[in-house]
Amino acid sequence: MNDVDEGFKYVGFFKRFLAYLIDLIIFLPFLPLFNLLLRLSYERRSLLPYLVPLAIAYALLVFLVVKYGGTPGKLLLRLRIVDQKGQYLSIPAALIRMSPLLVASLLYTSALSRTLTLMSSSEIPHSFLEFGAATLKYGGVFQKVSEYWNFLLIVDPVAIFFNQRRRALHDFLAGSFVVSRGWHSRDSA
Repeated sequence: MNDVDEGFKYVGFFKRFLAYLIDLIIFLPFLPLFNLLLRLSYERRSLLPYLVPLAIAYALLVFLVVKYGGTPGKLLLRLRIVDQKGQYLSIPAALIRMSPLLVASLLYTSALSRTLTLMSSSEIPHSFLEFGAATLKYGGVFQKVSEYWNFLLIVDPVAIFFNQRRRALHDFLAGSFVVSRGWHSRDSA
């Protein structure tokens, strides 16, 4: 039997989804800033304004998972992301767990890069809907692949319903589990 099986309470889809919604609410105030940086990318024909905050956000999420065992939503709900031994994830495991999201971001970035090179200066988008329309128009194969990948990201959590340990596909990739905090080995120390 695996170490994580002894005394852990696995967390299902709905509580994990609630944690995700909390994460969205927490990061909602940063949306205008992200919109501004995306617009700067279009105006300057450079990915740098878009990539810097994206890299900072990913680094922050990896740090939170490695240091505290979860995203803000999971932490508020007293959930933790752990490995098979009940420990918080290592940096490589946290990156692997985020890899589906990272791949989606890279695909979108490729579509955005293609869009920046093909669209005229008079077509600079001003809203998220306009950004999306421009990427659909000019993103080419990267946009199509990104759409399929995003579909996989939607399907990913469905796996939670079909296994006893309530693991999503990204949990299988990283060897991670989402458990209730009271059952975590660091909390009892």
